[in-house]
Amino acid sequence: MLSRSKPQVAHPPLLLLLPNKQTNGIKTASFAMTIFKSILVLLLPLKAMACGLDWNEPVSHFENVDYQGNVHIVRKLGEVEKLPIYLIFNSSHGISPYAGSGFEMPFLESRIWQVDENRFQMKSPSGWLWVFQRTKDPNVLEGNAGWKGLIKDDTFTVWAPCGDKIAFRKGRIVSMQIKEDKFDYAYKNNLVENIWKNGQVILEVKGDAKSGEVTGIELPRSRETISWKQARLYPRIETVGTTRVVTRLDSTLTEVEKTDETNETFDFSLDDQKINPTLKIGNRLITWSSTTKTIISDEGWVYDIKREKDYFANAEIGRKNAKGQSECWHDDALNGKSFVQGIDRVEKVRTRFTTGVLAGQPRAETQTIGAAVVFEKRFIYDDKGTLVRIHERTSEESDTGAKSKHTDLVKVFETNGGNVGWTTPENMGSIGLISDGKQIAISSGNQTSNYLISTNKY
Repeated sequence: MLSRSKPQVAHPPLLLLLPNKQTNGIKTASFAMTIFKSILVLLLPLKAMACGLDWNEPVSHFENVDYQGNVHIVRKLGEVEKLPIYLIFNSSHGISPYAGSGFEMPFLESRIWQVDENRFQMKSPSGWLWVFQRTKDPNVLEGNAGWKGLIKDDTFTVWAPCGDKIAFRKGRIVSMQIKEDKFDYAYKNNLVENIWKNGQVILEVKGDAKSGEVTGIELPRSRETISWKQARLYPRIETVGTTRVVTRLDSTLTEVEKTDETNETFDFSLDDQKINPTLKIGNRLITWSSTTKTIISDEGWVYDIKREKDYFANAEIGRKNAKGQSECWHDDALNGKSFVQGIDRVEKVRTRFTTGVLAGQPRAETQTIGAAVVFEKRFIYDDKGTLVRIHERTSEESDTGAKSKHTDLVKVFETNGGNVGWTTPENMGSIGLISDGKQIAISSGNQTSNYLISTNKY
């Protein structure tokens, strides 16, 4: 076991900071921010839209596939102080100093890095991704869901409006604040040695004394252990001349024992053509491209991945099976449009605003089967960006043909300053009588309340 020590300054590799060109920095930042605000509302698994850190599993639309079409497998190994510890395999990952090739443990490996002159990306301790953008002051950052950031020398500090905060030094996590609890990371030889919560050790990293290889973690307060084994089984495939060949086998995690004492194995190999890696977990076999790292097949599904050029853009992901069934998903953040088509042949399209006061807010939703529109929803806002009305139309097939049902929800508030609510025009009489500021009475059971109708501009 690695020795216990109090938190000290970490010395991981230096985070590269590209210079912000002062001659055109404001112009560049302003232009990039227009694009960036669209990107902030996208990203899977750049979800992380709730205030504070998101501790749910960092997954995307399709199981075992991330938003760019890479193999993405998440396993919860246990909890420390009610916070989940995830193990993630991703076909685009490099080599983790804790779990080997292809894997990472974000609770230990949370980090921030620079993507280009004005943009940064953060991997949170739960595995979700955040995006940050320089503002007019190049040392001040703006991120997802109201997160902010500050650069000072080799230290990044990022925080949420509700108080969660993470500090990084030279790119790697050194502390985080979650509500009233402070977590500090102690490093030794560029690896996390232990993690402290409010002055007490809550996690210790275990290692083999001879090889120096990490073999697991201990949770002293719960007296639990998470252990794993590594072996040189991960195929590193490269081009030699014109042929793709296995040039070496990298060390990777092959077996893990969770806190509930259940075991899971990861068996790496090659496909029948010996050109693409495979991963077998139980009876499930997953194959991905050795060149693009994107998924090829998984449990009867064959994938078609169309990637965008932008670093942050989501891929268009389609898949088919032997039964002739197909599914598709794409979230085009820059243009504010997402598309999902399921096995039931229903195509769902959602649009959202990408600029101005409504950036990120929903614009409309439609569902179609073939050429037939079966559902529509429109969101109506006032000039201050407040949602004031929702209009829905549903089409149903019957013996006498297609029928449409229209539903309006109008925003109202109590005249005595009570809670805002939604009601239908039927509760207020004819839709033609609806006008901004009109006082109405709505009865529910034996109780009648007075309301004012809010702005309902189309």
